Amino acid sequence: MRFPFTGSYHLLSDIGEDDLDESLSIAPREKKYKTDIQFWRTCSVLQSIVIVLGLISYYRKTNGNEIHGVPKRLSYSPATDVVDYDLRVFHSGFHGNYSAYQGFSPEIDQAWKDLYEVGEVTRIPKEQAAQLPNKTVPIPGDKYGSYIGALYVFHDLHCLDQIRQAVFFEHYPESQNRSNPTWEFHISHCIDSLRQTLMCKADISTITWAWEEYRGLIVPQDDTVHQCMKFEHLLEWAKERAISYDKVDRKVHLPDDILIPIYHQNEFE
Repeated sequence: MRFPFTGSYHLLSDIGEDDLDESLSIAPREKKYKTDIQFWRTCSVLQSIVIVLGLISYYRKTNGNEIHGVPKRLSYSPATDVVDYDLRVFHSGFHGNYSAYQGFSPEIDQAWKDLYEVGEVTRIPKEQAAQLPNKTVPIPGDKYGSYIGALYVFHDLHCLDQIRQAVFFEHYPESQNRSNPTWEFHISHCIDSLRQTLMCKADISTITWAWEEYRGLIVPQDDTVHQCMKFEHLLEWAKERAISYDKVDRKVHLPDDILIPIYHQNEFE
């Protein structure tokens, strides 16, 4: 910023004694000095306001509900670092637009198992286990001193596969004994677990409607674009930390020094 000024100069020999005394007076300098101080004080205040507003905006983005437009987790997960998103269109399951997970066959059974079996039991380092909202336990005999856990998505996929097998029960011996109270309880548990997950992770993608000439109707479309977490990243994360369920000695209890308050259901209802 440039400031207007006026001035002239004279040879000292041309200035009289009275003029010299007047030219050396400090009054104009004091006035200019005070003006400069006031200007820079104003600039400093404005700069402080801008900084404060910037910090408030940054806090809202990083400590509020979103980070770069993606919902922030309110609780810790050891898989947070691999979370990423993309846009996808689902298979409708109609008119030939089928996925590899529909129906029943040995190949389809294996495709389902590949989705969740590797994530059923996961090693979690102690420093990450200490940040969990719920306390977990050390894995007996684990050479890394890891703790046991699993991402909930793999539990839900296992549950969904159990429901799939129940639908095609004639092809799955374990599902044929519907009189077994344990089987019925398991399926009921799975259905309600998926209900809660769907409500917890509510998909707010919009189903659109369009006119279909051959039907003479406006009907909902099956090409909705969804914002999806990249599941392949979570699957790879689980593979790197997987441990066989059979290798966990569930009859051994190892006390540890991690103190975490366990969240009970009634605290969140």
